[in-house]
Amino acid sequence: MEPIDKIDRLRESANVSFEEAREALDETNWDLLDAVVYLENHGKTVQPINTTKSTNKDEIPPLPSVKQVVEDNEQIYQDEEQLPERIKRFARKCFEFLRNNSLKVNKDGKKWFSTPLYIPLILILVSWTWFLIIAIIALFFDVRYVFVGKNSLDKVNQFMDRIYKIVDKIKEEFKKS
Repeated sequence: MEPIDKIDRLRESANVSFEEAREALDETNWDLLDAVVYLENHGKTVQPINTTKSTNKDEIPPLPSVKQVVEDNEQIYQDEEQLPERIKRFARKCFEFLRNNSLKVNKDGKKWFSTPLYIPLILILVSWTWFLIIAIIALFFDVRYVFVGKNSLDKVNQFMDRIYKIVDKIKEEFKKS
């Protein structure tokens, strides 16, 4: 091994500077193991965080038992196994939410039509740009959307009320000009 290679290797393994590695190798007749011992004896090595080195068997941390390793691996396997079930449960809840709630469309204060929420969702997925454009334009012609159903949809309806107020302000500004 070339001297420069030994210096680089010692620098990496002992975490010291170039000069310190070269000095240690010079003092130990270019023997890598002796150079590491030399650096340790002179307090020049910097130990990486979370590492332990010991020749005393009492200081070595105990290895986990085979039973513990098996239990940990079984828990990981069970968590992975439950993922498809979680996805199914989430999809089922989403479908129930969409089926149990509906969108009522009112025109001039009268019910125009009502549809389960999955119909507008399908329309949005198929052609979201056209659906949104038509829904926004309809707001300017006094069409109002109300969400009703088994779930509490008050916050959604409150949000829609704020949108109606904004649309009404825009309509008023447009009439003034």
